[in-house]
Amino acid sequence: MKKIKLLSLLTLLTFSSLVGCGNPNSSSGNEQISSSENSIEVSSEIKDDYKLTIVSPSGAPAIAIADLAYNYKDQYNFELNKEATILQQSFLGNELDVIIAPINLGATMYNKNGNYQLASMLTWGNLYFASRIENFTLESMNDQDVVFFGQGTINQYVVESILEYNNIEPKSISYLGSTSLTQGQLISDENTIALVAEPALSVAKNKVQGITSISVQELYAEMTKKGSYPQAGCFIRKNTIKEHKEVVDNFIVNLENSANKTSTNTEEIAGYAQELQFGGTKAVLTNAIPNCNIDFVKAIDCKTQVETLFANALNYCGGKLPDEGFYYQK
Repeated sequence: MKKIKLLSLLTLLTFSSLVGCGNPNSSSGNEQISSSENSIEVSSEIKDDYKLTIVSPSGAPAIAIADLAYNYKDQYNFELNKEATILQQSFLGNELDVIIAPINLGATMYNKNGNYQLASMLTWGNLYFASRIENFTLESMNDQDVVFFGQGTINQYVVESILEYNNIEPKSISYLGSTSLTQGQLISDENTIALVAEPALSVAKNKVQGITSISVQELYAEMTKKGSYPQAGCFIRKNTIKEHKEVVDNFIVNLENSANKTSTNTEEIAGYAQELQFGGTKAVLTNAIPNCNIDFVKAIDCKTQVETLFANALNYCGGKLPDEGFYYQK
């Protein structure tokens, strides 16, 4: 690439960003072992009445917990649609019980202080190159100014690796703070070439005509000969696990059921997301959710995918692979 222009000092993803959609069972590849393949667990009645506090960014991660946020308000406290800086502060503060966040942020914070363990992955890539340029293809990005988001995150590593692999050299890459900003440029400027996440992409397509999108997940699979990549996960405070393990394990069951409903009860979840003001109408979100690549996979079952992702990108996870303690097991 001839010139990389960095417009954002964010080093951790604003996950209105991350978080998008696709068929979770197909795009994450054969190597992904979904813990929902067997019968779904049913949460049991527990004696501990401790109320977990859960923080989440917007986008696909929020959609993954929409059933929880809508139907379990009396059981859990929710802080939704949080920016990247809030997520980072939450890890450092070591007070909130559950943090939904990009995998690279969780791994980096674990290597820094070891306070939070990965309980499960929730999203497996929801990124798309998009433009209103006529006959837009990947090669259309050569010698053009493009706008991306997710500087310093797995997003940046994945998309820039794909460009290099395909010998694509944009004139410049400008990193904005979130997918809502790249979406805004896509809508306002017909010549924009942008990186946009679902469901923001579907919202944009509903507002303007002529948007062509190219799946980053499919390009990643072609490059690696593997499935899609782990993107956002659920991290749980170790002290909370120690003091309220029964509550935590019950929450994980409910979380899995919530994520599964994005596939089995898509329209219902879209309705919840609309009422929770996650962005987009029920109709648009119903179409977008299947492209968000939401798939609950227990931490221990996705260890290989996480380590494969970071193997050539250690600078994105704090300089080293997280140790075995990073992966929570019941």
